Amino acid sequence: MGMDLDTYPGPTDTCDICPLDLTSPRCENYVIASKDLADLAIKKYSDEPNFYKYELLKIEKANQRQTGYTEFFMTVKVRNVTLATVVETFQIHAAYQGTLSKEVLSCLTKGGGYMLYWCCRS
Repeated sequence: MGMDLDTYPGPTDTCDICPLDLTSPRCENYVIASKDLADLAIKKYSDEPNFYKYELLKIEKANQRQTGYTEFFMTVKVRNVTLATVVETFQIHAAYQGTLSKEVLSCLTKGGGYMLYWCCRS
């Protein structure tokens, strides 16, 4: 499943994945949670050996799914700290379950050939 989900069946109880409105005050808690998860994913990605170091600039687009966890499928912009000026796009799949756990399920460069999968809990 890609991170760029352009269509969905509309707001219903049976909707699998729907867009997260990053500007709506009603979604503030989800926006905060998605930013925390995106930060965690980029930090974990930067900690891997032989990689550039990155920092999160903004979440461009986010989709959400409610399962046993609250899952987010995000497209984010990051700054390459090592090269100082390069801005890249990453795609992240991450989830949280209340205050019990935060998990990064995948983090990859958009259009890149390398994909990093792991499960980390904090």
